[in-house]
Amino acid sequence: MTTAAPPAVHATTKYARDVVSGEIIAGPYVRAAAARHLRDLERAAAGWTYHFDERKADKAIEFIKTFCYTPDGVPMQPFEGFIIGSIFGWANAETDYRRFRRAYGELGKGNRKTPLAASIGVYGLVADGEDRPEIYSAAVTRDQAKICF
Repeated sequence: MTTAAPPAVHATTKYARDVVSGEIIAGPYVRAAAARHLRDLERAAAGWTYHFDERKADKAIEFIKTFCYTPDGVPMQPFEGFIIGSIFGWANAETDYRRFRRAYGELGKGNRKTPLAASIGVYGLVADGEDRPEIYSAAVTRDQAKICF
């Protein structure tokens, strides 16, 4: 008797599960975001307005891995994939518009915030399929914002 392999879990969902289970140590806001992702997957399965489109999340993650995100040769980290997958994977089931139109990220110094933000901006500008996209970046000083730009 052959048993079917369990369905693969999307990297965004795997990260969320690992955070909620305590396998990945995270702060309270990350734990809350991970729990929300898992809770929203259950709501989506029950016919909620939004759904998680793994293809859209993968498209954004792969675009950024391939074309944008190569600071100092370090590969994309799972938390970065979770951020990108969360932003671009959730969509309205009827209109297919993204659920999240704004994102706020707060990471410690040296955690590659600028390359991540710039990569998300490039994807949104050239590969997201949005008509006349507008991409904004904010920083404490103009010089900091120019780095991302």
